[in-house]
Amino acid sequence: MSFSYVVVVTGANRGLGLEFVQQILAGSKHLPFVPADATVIATVRDSSKATHLDELKGTYGDRLRIYALDQADATSVTDFAKKLVADQVGAHSKYNSDSHYVTPTTNQSF
Repeated sequence: MSFSYVVVVTGANRGLGLEFVQQILAGSKHLPFVPADATVIATVRDSSKATHLDELKGTYGDRLRIYALDQADATSVTDFAKKLVADQVGAHSKYNSDSHYVTPTTNQSF
């Protein structure tokens, strides 16, 4: 599948991440560097909690794609990358609103 411009938004099921998704899909004038027809890859740790994204998907269709991603889980990150490759998706921009930080020595999530 080919996309003209792709934005990845992590932590997209609520808060700032969800707001970024809404603004991008609506072609917000506050994001002039993002084309009005951009496709959004919205990532969520738990897709069962992505009800607002599901509603947006009903409005924006293929311009919104929802992927599972837990940035604190190496397997999840690998699976996400494999899914992007399989779907032939490249990202032009990324908004990281996921609140996880993993220490490199202890692999603990905060």
